[in-house]
Amino acid sequence: MEAEVLKLEGEAIDLRGKQENYIAQLQEIREMKAALEKAEKDLGDLKTDHAEEKRKLEDEVRDLKLAITPDADEPESTWGLITRAELVARIRKLGDDVFKGAKYSWENTLALLQIVNLNVKLNTEGTGMLCTVENGQIVIPDKYKQMEMEAQEKDLEEEGDDGNDEDNQECREEGHGESDG
Repeated sequence: MEAEVLKLEGEAIDLRGKQENYIAQLQEIREMKAALEKAEKDLGDLKTDHAEEKRKLEDEVRDLKLAITPDADEPESTWGLITRAELVARIRKLGDDVFKGAKYSWENTLALLQIVNLNVKLNTEGTGMLCTVENGQIVIPDKYKQMEMEAQEKDLEEEGDDGNDEDNQECREEGHGESDG
């Protein structure tokens, strides 16, 4: 009987050890289950955030594509312009081209008038395409003064800066340019 008691005590000790192991494993499983549920929730949140971010980025890409899509009446020469700097450079070039065209037209008109009026000596001194008449005087409006100075500098460069100002037919305000004497 003593042997049986010892055997039962051994089994009881063994079962208590197993019970403690099972309790520890159960606790570990509960912790792992809680961690898994938290990870699944975080994954769901990340998927939602990712889907929202993806939708926002797709909307932004669509808007950017629409922004660079040329209008129906937009000239082909501007289709490749993407940045503001490229657009500003293109506008400046077009402005220079318009200015050069106007200058050519002005000079051509003067040449035509001189040919048509061969017997008359036309005095074109002090006139120019940027000039206007105010109070009976030929003047350059303030908004064109910088352009006038740049045009004169270009003319001087093109003439080789030889000091010959005969062909320079740009207007001058009273008190500027050649003397009246």
